[in-house]
Amino acid sequence: MPRPRLVLPLVATFLVASPAAAQTPIPDRAAIQAATARRPSADSAAARPFAPAGHWTRGVLRRLALDGVVDAGAASGAWPVAEDIIARLLARAGTPASAADPDSANVASAAAVIGPLAGFTARFAEERTPIANLPLRLAVRGALGIEDRRGALRAGVSVPDAAGYRYTGPAALGDRTDFQGRVEADVGWWRFAGRIAISDVDGPSAADEAYVAAAPGPVQLWLGRRGLSPGATMRGGLVLGDAARFDGIGIETSRPFRLPSFLRALGDVRASQTIARMDRSGDVVRPWFLATRISFAPSPGLAIGLNRAAIFGGEDNVGVTARRVLLMLLGFSDVAGKDSDFENQVASADLYWRAPSEMPVALYGEYGAEDTGFAFVHVPAFIVGLEAAPRRGSALSGALEHVRFARSTRDYPEWYRHGALGGGWTDRGELLGHALGGHGHSTSVEARWHDSPRGWIASLRLSALWRGDENLFAPDREGGAVAAEGALLWFLGERTRLSFGGEVERGGGWTRSIANVGLLVVF
Repeated sequence: MPRPRLVLPLVATFLVASPAAAQTPIPDRAAIQAATARRPSADSAAARPFAPAGHWTRGVLRRLALDGVVDAGAASGAWPVAEDIIARLLARAGTPASAADPDSANVASAAAVIGPLAGFTARFAEERTPIANLPLRLAVRGALGIEDRRGALRAGVSVPDAAGYRYTGPAALGDRTDFQGRVEADVGWWRFAGRIAISDVDGPSAADEAYVAAAPGPVQLWLGRRGLSPGATMRGGLVLGDAARFDGIGIETSRPFRLPSFLRALGDVRASQTIARMDRSGDVVRPWFLATRISFAPSPGLAIGLNRAAIFGGEDNVGVTARRVLLMLLGFSDVAGKDSDFENQVASADLYWRAPSEMPVALYGEYGAEDTGFAFVHVPAFIVGLEAAPRRGSALSGALEHVRFARSTRDYPEWYRHGALGGGWTDRGELLGHALGGHGHSTSVEARWHDSPRGWIASLRLSALWRGDENLFAPDREGGAVAAEGALLWFLGERTRLSFGGEVERGGGWTRSIANVGLLVVF
């Protein structure tokens, strides 16, 4: 029996939702202030849950950074981001900021964004408002949707052979149409918070997120399962992409800080550290995972970040000792007492720079290396992009981006592949890094629309890609391809939102597509 197609559910949902959407209220200053007032003080010491990397506020903060309303470091850091930080940034988006404000730039024209952008303060407050009349802060959200996938692949593994290691190639996931459900519950009390998000989507765990967090002073601690997506790009970077999830512990700054003495010239500093365990990597069971990010904002328009992550150790692998971990952190590969089979590392540096011009323009980029030594010279990868908008406060903006991964050499390995840790830079076939999958390049152009009064956030991205023979998805996806991706988020009312998404990629003799629609309700 053929599986149901997505076209009819999409059309039906659109027709049902249209009358309600046409009456979407337009938030004004009073509505923004009232919605924000319902939340606990953003300056309190209470811990808050984290908004995930794919949350719509990521794009809004990015757009506000382009206008100069929030500083570059605040909008281009690691995600997920604590909700109190997001609320603080959005709440100050509509008024000129103080030079002493560590989360915003001192831009006199900040009031120009009242309207298309500043109304998102109320949208965020409505979505995250706790249930009233309870001794604990409790917020519950439910989502229903349908997703159709065709031609998807999962990365393969590397296995030993006579020449060393051989990559087995990707595996097909099979075509399917799924009805999906998701429930999120956030709870908070004093300096503690927690979240559990359970869905029926296939993956390493039914719990997409499940953690507790605490805020003892200027840092935030967490324990459990959550994502991590560092970098100055909108969709995750070379080290970790938006899909990465880890079971572990972490610590990060809840506010930026300044270093002493002459190091104050580095500006606002933000840092995060994650330590986790993975299920397996090829034949190695329970390897460790380590991820570090530190970023500097010397000025409101400039942010520089350093990212590093490693999969290392594990059962049936080289044992974990303090000496081996220290040598790994110092960048030594094959030395006495430790060889390259112990770990798989990826590192990068990223940059976001807003040009000092009347028209909003920003440049961003990331430069990274797989493994250690001089791989950053011989086998680099980079992302370079440009963002722009017609004027400050405009709902419309756009981006042009190019990504390139080099081919391996005799002395340096392929991107995202690894011999002893046979799963490479994946979590059981789910890619941890950039969606291109390694060796190859892509060029894309994207248009974005952020219009809070009408309740819309939309984007359209067109790309031309080429994957080489060392790509994780080769040989099945080797060669040239073109892709299109679109998304629409529609705020139907105070406690509901509707989302549409679609992506199609076509190459020589193959097509990959995904389409989804979802409805979220805040209880």
